[in-house]
Amino acid sequence: MPVILSPGRAISGAWLGPLVATLLMALLPLYACGPEEARQPVHEHLICLECGRVIEFQSWEVQQVTARITQKHGFRPTRHKLEIYGLCQPCQEAGVEIPDDGLTCPIETM
Repeated sequence: MPVILSPGRAISGAWLGPLVATLLMALLPLYACGPEEARQPVHEHLICLECGRVIEFQSWEVQQVTARITQKHGFRPTRHKLEIYGLCQPCQEAGVEIPDDGLTCPIETM
């Protein structure tokens, strides 16, 4: 049975769960940042293993995947954190190389 959003517009019940989950994820504050960042929209991080530079980015696709996966597993998310580790462009251009020792968690190697 469709859910009426406004006169002449409806959305099927099958899409309502992911839609609500995605909207909630977009509105949740990011918990892992400091107090001054607590009110920022959900964002993710690219972290350079050489210089420590942190690049923040927002991704609608990450939010969609998170909503789809949590709904599939009947999981109610309260927060999440995505950190991608590697080399920033300036460090790559400076010739820095990091050996690829397979997939490991940086926390385990520090």
